[in-house]
Amino acid sequence: MHTVRIFQHAGGQAITLPAEFCFDATEVYVWRDDTTGNVVVSAHPVSWAHFLAVREQALAKAASEIESFKPMRCEVSPSEGDPFAGWAE
Repeated sequence: MHTVRIFQHAGGQAITLPAEFCFDATEVYVWRDDTTGNVVVSAHPVSWAHFLAVREQALAKAASEIESFKPMRCEVSPSEGDPFAGWAE
């Protein structure tokens, strides 16, 4: 974990990122996590094609996990007769 200084700049704040955290981009996304209050900075996707390529890589890495996932299913047999029989308000 690194500690960096916060600078006042043009009505806002700025930080200098350590070299290992530098982005290879001209824009980034910034938002605050409502649960933790943390400010998150993430790379702006280069393009949808880039996003889809990264998505495919992630899916390929997790293919065995995805294949082994079987959602629980409840088998419900249709009831015969009036489903509201015996209902009183």
